[in-house]
Amino acid sequence: MAMNDLIARLEAATGPDRELDAEIYRTAVGLGMYETIVHRFGDFFVRNYPGPPEPEYRRLPRYTASLDAAMTLVPADAYWIFGKGRTRPDEPLFGFQILDPATNDVIAEAEHENREICVCIAALRARASDGGR
Repeated sequence: MAMNDLIARLEAATGPDRELDAEIYRTAVGLGMYETIVHRFGDFFVRNYPGPPEPEYRRLPRYTASLDAAMTLVPADAYWIFGKGRTRPDEPLFGFQILDPATNDVIAEAEHENREICVCIAALRARASDGGR
């Protein structure tokens, strides 16, 4: 899936979504040489094979439900600003900006009703731009 398509799906999302988490991992993080995403036991896992004698499974990060997981998508050397609140009734509740530390220019920004999805959108926009490093 193209990054712009993934961002559009995130913008339309109303809450956490494990399928979006899987697409974020595939598109933005990238699967390793021996990794695949599998659906097991009602959840998504990253399977690493060949692993130790058996395949190794680790739970796919919950980017759309965990602020800690969403923040791993933000470029490590960037500055960021996170806001909550509305100045207009029709405005989304959360806003997130990612800034270039050298110039303080905005690399990417997003607004959304869900804070984790807001961070994901801004982080993916940063990765899609030159500011994603």
